[in-house]
Amino acid sequence: MRRMLSVVFLFLWSVVFIQVAGVAEGSTVYFEDEFNVLDASVWTAYDNGYPAPAVSASGGLLQLGQPGTSSLDFPVVYSAADPFPVSGDFTLEIGFQYTSLAPKGDGFKALDGTNDFAGIGFWAASSHPLYISYGTASYSQSPDTQYHVVKYEVVGTDVTATLDGTVLGTSTLPAGRPELLFFGHPTVGQVFSTTCPSCDADGVVTSRWWYDGTWTTLGIDYLRVTTPGASPVPEPSTYLLLGSGLTVFALWRRRSKRKG
Repeated sequence: MRRMLSVVFLFLWSVVFIQVAGVAEGSTVYFEDEFNVLDASVWTAYDNGYPAPAVSASGGLLQLGQPGTSSLDFPVVYSAADPFPVSGDFTLEIGFQYTSLAPKGDGFKALDGTNDFAGIGFWAASSHPLYISYGTASYSQSPDTQYHVVKYEVVGTDVTATLDGTVLGTSTLPAGRPELLFFGHPTVGQVFSTTCPSCDADGVVTSRWWYDGTWTTLGIDYLRVTTPGASPVPEPSTYLLLGSGLTVFALWRRRSKRKG
């Protein structure tokens, strides 16, 4: 009986060890921002004439726009440097929430080196669904103001999208690797994509195709880019858990022997 209890005890602690060690397994953070501040060396923000506060970052949230505000243009935030690795597989994960829905839409897009849409992004408005683009495919659902986590896993030229833990599908990237991303909505003179309705060959907006009105507002909780990691290395907390488990087990064994 004692031997059986010993085996069970060790098994339970091995489960704890595996679960905690798994946190450190499988990926390495390449780029991450939790938006406690808006770092000017990492992001370039434009208010585009939108009433203040157009863009703010504090308490772990990047907020673009204010609910109920009407204007001709919407703010935009560009990555100031390439947040993606120049080669190899990677995963992009974004926590986001549309804080209000209105007829004019905005969202997130990743662009390649020629400012073409890299097939990774999301967009929403009250007038059309929430679109999740992945490669040459897309998924849509009714727009909402709920918190979501979207993940894009890029392997070779394929990208697999996951929304809130549900796999949406896998498709092929339509052009080159993503090198630039933005949140919000660019205006005239700013980069949108070569596939936009009124953009030149460099992806720069040449004329507005939208109207004055109320915009959908967007909050970004965090952005994380990870690359495949090396062999899993238990974190210090893992050793602490394992050590405490073995200590308790040793004391239990000692008491059992004394009683026996």
